[in-house]
Amino acid sequence: MDLSTFNKIKAKNSIRFIGIVIDIIIYYLILLIIVIVFDFDLRKVNSSTNGRLIGLIIFGYYSLEYFTGKTVGKYILKTSVISVRNFKKPTFKQYIIRTVFRIIPLEFLFIFFSDKLTMHDRESKTIVVDDHKFYEYLRDNAENKVFL
Repeated sequence: MDLSTFNKIKAKNSIRFIGIVIDIIIYYLILLIIVIVFDFDLRKVNSSTNGRLIGLIIFGYYSLEYFTGKTVGKYILKTSVISVRNFKKPTFKQYIIRTVFRIIPLEFLFIFFSDKLTMHDRESKTIVVDDHKFYEYLRDNAENKVFL
């Protein structure tokens, strides 16, 4: 993908940041609901149980992205994840890499530096695109009709 195409379809950094904030809020709401529903007293639960609970939520939440190409924030803001290799849905391996890098605290702040990509985008060779601009680009480029 050339830089011109990349810049045409890439979601704006401000939109990406808002999407990440939405996802973090949803993540903590899910955690809160689980704690309330199952009456967890987090002060009495050992670190192993906490780790499993958090791991389960991360697995479930990012499985949504794997199967649909979107997290809740991406649904709301009308953005999607694509592979930079072929403009298609990323592979399972790419989603694993994205998820592993997301575990790094404050990793998403990389969006404001250097190449304006998060580590999880750069290392997985994916980008988040504005759905409208992406489909418009595909419509306007006959050689890409196969992706519609």
